Amino acid sequence: PIVTFILISISAMLLGQDKIIQIKFDPKTEYQTIDGFGASDAWRCQFVGKNWPLEKREYIADLLFSRQVDEKGNPKGIGLSIWRFNIGGGTTEQGDSSGIGNPWRRAECFQNAIGSYDWTKHAGQQWFLKAAKQRGVEKFLAFPNSPPVHLTRNGKGYADRGVETINLKPGKLDDYAAFLVDVLAHFEQKNIHFDYLSPVNEPQWDWSGHSQEGTPATNEDIFALVTYLSNELSQRNLQTKILIGEAGTIGHAAIDMSLVGEKSNGRDNQALFFFNENSPFYVGDLPNVENTISAHSYHSVWPLEKQVEYRQLVHKSIHAANPNLGYWQSEYCILQKNDEIIRGGKRDLGMGTALYVARIIHNDLTITNAKSWQWWTAITQCDYKDGLVYLDDGSQGD
Repeated sequence: PIVTFILISISAMLLGQDKIIQIKFDPKTEYQTIDGFGASDAWRCQFVGKNWPLEKREYIADLLFSRQVDEKGNPKGIGLSIWRFNIGGGTTEQGDSSGIGNPWRRAECFQNAIGSYDWTKHAGQQWFLKAAKQRGVEKFLAFPNSPPVHLTRNGKGYADRGVETINLKPGKLDDYAAFLVDVLAHFEQKNIHFDYLSPVNEPQWDWSGHSQEGTPATNEDIFALVTYLSNELSQRNLQTKILIGEAGTIGHAAIDMSLVGEKSNGRDNQALFFFNENSPFYVGDLPNVENTISAHSYHSVWPLEKQVEYRQLVHKSIHAANPNLGYWQSEYCILQKNDEIIRGGKRDLGMGTALYVARIIHNDLTITNAKSWQWWTAITQCDYKDGLVYLDDGSQGD
């Protein structure tokens, strides 16, 4: 947080503001305890970890995970402390019939339609998982974007247009929960413990765009799935914590979106829905549920006044729902165009973009009191502002 304070003041001067911002801080004053900083392996690690030369893989892993310094004291990497592992839904095995045109956005599945497992799947992602552990990454999180395609209502890794509930066949919640916990148990046997399982990603969107795996879900869908997962984890004595949220915007995590002129659809105000003790859907007393709500900082950073005011409202709403509830900002990359920065398209590795992101990190940590801040995808081959490491293989991800 001290670093981001300094970066914001520098940013103000670089942007031509004529007033000097004085910042005072007391290093003895403690606020939130930081759980970690992270990024995900979606979707490119599946190709890089499996197919690239070992020397280049090791170098990329060092850039992401290493905390060592060279002989001149320069860090070898950024030392991520949380690594997110994508449990795929099986669109890779479907190939072109998956409906997802870009092979880089498909994902394998450990389980086939008859219920048996192939643990050699996700080979590239497993390579990076092991590399992260070897380099001292402290925490691991598993997340699906879609149930396995053989469990979905439409047989696809994405939802049908207009559907707002989870893309899962009726009566298959127990099978889906068992599948996810089977994956966790397998890696537990391989001495890789997943500290967290985040079972639903951005449930507010309809995910019918055929661009990647994804499913919508109502709050009640999530409550039912979390109940099954909690029971499954408890029965198997696994210590993995269920992390609820991954809301598409920070507002959906904590406020009634109708109050800001947007649709509610039973998929917002999640902090109150899940973690207020007076809610009939309270999950705070279930085993293996982390007392934290998570959300993504998309669609909430411009204009700057809104970036601050929105976060103040979200923090106030989280505290009102449950004063002991933690908050994670669990995904961000640059998407929207505004008066300060070009939209996500076209890479920009300059200091201006770095300071733009630093300000968002600062506000998420200090206003919403985020205990964790996580970038979207660690590796990209696209001409887009979505990666920490760029492959430069000449493609645009098509």
